[in-house]
Amino acid sequence: MRFARTSRAPAAVATVAALAATPASAVLAPPDAPGPPTGHRRGPARRVRPDRAGRPGGPLPPGVRGRGKDDITIRNLLTHTSGLPADPEPSLCAYPTDEQRWAAVYRIRPVNPPDTATPRLHWRIAAEEYQPGRGLVRGSVHDENAWCLGGVAGARRRLRHRRDLATLAQALLNGGRYGRARILAGAADNRTATLTIPARGGTRSTFDIWYDTAETDGGALEASTDGGRTWRLVPVDLRAPGLRWRTDGTYTGFQGRQWLTARAALPSGTTHLRWRMTTAAAPHGRGAHVDAVRVAGRSGLVFDDRRPRDAARFRADGWARARD
Repeated sequence: MRFARTSRAPAAVATVAALAATPASAVLAPPDAPGPPTGHRRGPARRVRPDRAGRPGGPLPPGVRGRGKDDITIRNLLTHTSGLPADPEPSLCAYPTDEQRWAAVYRIRPVNPPDTATPRLHWRIAAEEYQPGRGLVRGSVHDENAWCLGGVAGARRRLRHRRDLATLAQALLNGGRYGRARILAGAADNRTATLTIPARGGTRSTFDIWYDTAETDGGALEASTDGGRTWRLVPVDLRAPGLRWRTDGTYTGFQGRQWLTARAALPSGTTHLRWRMTTAAAPHGRGAHVDAVRVAGRSGLVFDDRRPRDAARFRADGWARARD
């Protein structure tokens, strides 16, 4: 029986939500004088109005136009279809001052007309799959039905408008809730979760464990000899193909997305055994899974999660039974 302690609320959600909720007309606005972009401006920025349809298709600000860029719109910049070079030569890092770097940006000329792919970028885009009739698919929707409908289909609900993306991102930031609706379980920030079993009479335990945590998160195997009032770490021997190592009972980090076999000798008089997961603030990893739990004593198995009676004795606080 497998239990999982997973973490939600990806670290990039805040950035996604902020970008999705930002009017496109406010994304690009040059400073009044040459200098760094938004966030380090020396003066107020000029806002660029969207086109008549309300889309981010307005022209570039006057200070950026010219040198073949008059037909480039903000939409082109947001969708990477401006035709501007991905890696200008010389590199912007070659200039000693911010003023010189921004002056070089304004001097850049397109290498392709707007609304066309940039050849230099194409080979850097990871291929999604090979499809008969389309060849190697890069940089466009790979779902056949969505592609045949022009790139958008109800069967692919994640390919939606930026408002939908912003709503989903805000729900994740809210711990899975948006307005009065909850669509996801609560986030795992600053929480301790425990998975406890009775182990009276047990002298050793074996189980399988899978974990992927941030450096600030981690788990531990602990035993109690007084019915669960106090707990102490239990050293664990871990094994993976070609590897063996021993821990003080704690585990954290990334183990290559593979299951590990764990063995532990239990303290004399053990009454309970538990797996504890502690999570700090985001970002998090993917969490931890525990499976194939066995506790053996002098007279044989005292706990075996394959037995329905024992499987019902798990006490999960913050953990959930995982589906195979």
